[in-house]
Amino acid sequence: MPFKRDIQSEQPVASIPIEKVGIRNVIRTVDIVRDNFKCSINANIQAYISLPGTQRGIHMSRTAESIEEVINNAAFKPATTFEQFCIRIIDLLLQEHEYTTHAEVEVNGVLFVKRKTTDRDQMQKSYDVYSKVIGDRNNKGNITRKVYVGVQAEGITACPCAKEMSVEYSKELIKSRTNKLSDADIDELLNVIPIASHNQRATGKIIIGTQNGSEQLVDVLELVEIIEGSMSAKIQSVLKRPDEAELVRIAHLNPRFVEDVVREAAKALASPKFAYLPDDCSVSINADTQESIHHHNAYAELNTTLKEIRDQFA
Repeated sequence: MPFKRDIQSEQPVASIPIEKVGIRNVIRTVDIVRDNFKCSINANIQAYISLPGTQRGIHMSRTAESIEEVINNAAFKPATTFEQFCIRIIDLLLQEHEYTTHAEVEVNGVLFVKRKTTDRDQMQKSYDVYSKVIGDRNNKGNITRKVYVGVQAEGITACPCAKEMSVEYSKELIKSRTNKLSDADIDELLNVIPIASHNQRATGKIIIGTQNGSEQLVDVLELVEIIEGSMSAKIQSVLKRPDEAELVRIAHLNPRFVEDVVREAAKALASPKFAYLPDDCSVSINADTQESIHHHNAYAELNTTLKEIRDQFA
């Protein structure tokens, strides 16, 4: 039998508006299909709306139904990007909750893709992906959206400071053992030979945001390439001995501080490859290294805009 009383629409005990009311930790699989690219994301979804002070509660089931409807419809029309999936939920939330003017969807997930690891091998790799969409409806019914998308990936860093101390020690050691080499010869030799340093596994994260509600802001796999390229070297799950030796050699010929990682990633975003992104895009870049000779981690973070980054490298 239908229920006559709509408790959610009754007057609350106090006319206090609430910024966020919704549901959290909705775990679902999200399929992304674009051209010849297809992937699945194990996603943790959070969805909220704002509640006016005149309403006691939200219709919670409408929020859950909006998420399920977008996921079910994806079987027939899959999202082409992670952020497009979030936008579809936002639009449905604002449609179903006619009493609100504000909605937010935040999704954290694990993206699984097949990547070539060496000249011989290919294997599945996972990356933490993130998207957030904020939707606001004005009194004319028009919706504006803020869209954020990002990814976290891993790499290896070798410490430049420790390497330089090893270089200085090596120079003195060579000089004490032989007088047949000039300083120039020693420098040339040490520039070729990988010199010891402490190294660590590092994580980098980039989040790009825009005010214009774009359904495809940036390809997260291109952000993965930026993060991995900003490190001293890429890490692999499986390495044969020649590959391991090559990775260690590359890392120690390319030492980088955690600060270097952040700046290198910013430099890559300023390249012509990303010229299609507007200047007013927000950019958040961070790097975190699990220091091998310390109990603590090293961390660096940059929050800026694409225009400010581009001005630095113009």
